[in-house]
Order: sequence, then structure tokens, then C-alpha cells
Amino acid sequence: MRLVNSSLGFLLSLALLASQGAQARPVTYTSIDVPGAALTVGYGINESGEIVGYYQDAFKTDGKKKIHGFILSGGVFSTIDVAGAAGAEVRGIGPGGDIVGDYWVAGEPATATHGFLLRRNGEFVPVEFPLHPYTYPQRILPNGTILGCYHENDMLGSMFGMWIRGDKAEAILQTSSMHNGATPDLRIIVGSFTDLSEAAPRSMWAYVIQDGVFTRFRLPGSIMTTAWDVTPQGVIVGTYRDASLKTHGFLLENGTYTTIDFPGAPETRAWGMNANGDVVGYYVDQSGLTHGFLRKNSHEPRQPETQDSDRHD
Repeated sequence: MRLVNSSLGFLLSLALLASQGAQARPVTYTSIDVPGAALTVGYGINESGEIVGYYQDAFKTDGKKKIHGFILSGGVFSTIDVAGAAGAEVRGIGPGGDIVGDYWVAGEPATATHGFLLRRNGEFVPVEFPLHPYTYPQRILPNGTILGCYHENDMLGSMFGMWIRGDKAEAILQTSSMHNGATPDLRIIVGSFTDLSEAAPRSMWAYVIQDGVFTRFRLPGSIMTTAWDVTPQGVIVGTYRDASLKTHGFLLENGTYTTIDFPGAPETRAWGMNANGDVVGYYVDQSGLTHGFLRKNSHEPRQPETQDSDRHD
């Protein structure tokens, strides 16, 4: 896949935006809290409205509060743990209910993360990028393609965005990168990376790979922008930090961005989006507590994507 850094043109198009949120759509916000948890984070959502993420225990085990994955389906929370693991997170869910995430094992380096796929039928499948020890899955597409990154013990210096499907796998050359979402045909991939050539403190950039062309970008006036998901229609959801160091979510659609702030919250991060335009993430309240959230559009739901799409070379 040919990768070209064409950030200038994309940034110029962003700089010409007349305003953010040109056409406001009616939306509702709902908090997501796993009962009894110290914190809850929403990370992914499918077209059926099933939400995945992770939560932290309110109590300590062996001096630590354990992290668990969860799925919220039909109004019911279910915990997702990996046998023998010290903790687990769930980050993506496909239209059929297959989920992907990561887990870690006590005694391994702090940077060690192992990927997994948990099928709807309960089958557990390890996810590993070939010839690399640690894999970090983020999303699963309708055809089973898994996106994320792989890395070594040093994390950032050896982290590369990648996708895997069966015996096919591909990574990009951009260091410190992570693929976070893609359209079903893989023609558009979005992600985030840290530019290690920048003077400290370094900050993150969002990127888009469209038909093999790599473009990095930041929203106008932001000091950090990350892209976390993209719909089949090409709408990007992510997070940015403004000059006052406040963190917001955003939608980027047809060259116009809309800020996402959970009402009354000093910090909001948007991390997942489905084809219906529903967004999940987390916010921090005035007391410093972390809650997941669902930002739901007022619309008739789309039917889930089920076709077996493949990438366009």
C-alpha cells in the first residue's frame, strides 16, 4: 500500500472551515456506569446499539483495583474477563456481536499487551500480528478484519498501526501509530500517532489513510487531535485538546467539525461510533469521577453491515 504524507492539503481544508457544527442535529446524552464500579469507559458500539468498554473495581485485590471488560446489551451489563489475566479491556464490537480487546498478565513488563477475539458463541481466539510479541486490537469490521497496533517492550518507538484478517496482515511505516477504525472496505483507515521528532512534551496527531494516501491532521486551534473511529459514510469521531488544555470529543463530516461535550463535564473523550451516528466515550464530572456515555442521534436505526467486503488494492 502506497503511503504519502499529504497533511498540508488536509490542514488547509480544515483551516477554511467557517464554523463548527454547521447543522446541529438533535441528540441525547446518557451516562453509562457499571453498577458498583469506580470508573466506566465506553469504547465501541455496533449498529444494534450494543456497547463495549471497560471498568475498574471499586475495591482492591492484592493492592490494586482490577480492570474488566464489559458489554452492555439489551440494558444488561456483562463482565468480560480473560482466564488467568491480571486485567482486560474490550474495545471493539462487530455487527454480529464478535468483540476484540486486550489483556495483560501479572509478572510481564508493564507494556505487554495481548490481543483477543471473543466470538458471539463464546469462542476465544488469540490475536497476534505475525512475528511480534504484543498486539493491541481496537476494532473489528463486518468481514472480520481486526485493526489496532503491534509493539515491542518500548511501546511508542516500536508501535505500528496494522490490520489482520485470517492469513492477511499489513502495517504502516509510521512509527508510534495505531489504526483505530476503518470503513468496511478498508479504503479509509483512521488512527493516531505521536510524532517523536517533535520537542517534548510531544503530542498526538490524527491521521487518515484514504486509498493508500497518509494524511495527518489536527483540528484548527487544537494542540492535540486523535481519530478513534470512522463510519461507513466516512464520518470521523475523535478527541482534541484546545489551547486551554480542555479535552473535547469531535465529529468531522464533509470538512466540518462538531465539538462533543457531555453536558456540564469539564472533560469529554469520544472513542467509538456506529453507522447510525451514535457515539460512545467517557467524561469526567466535576468531582473527578469517570463515566461512560452514549450520545444518540434522533433517527431510525440503520441495518447492520453484513456483506463480506474486502479491501481495494
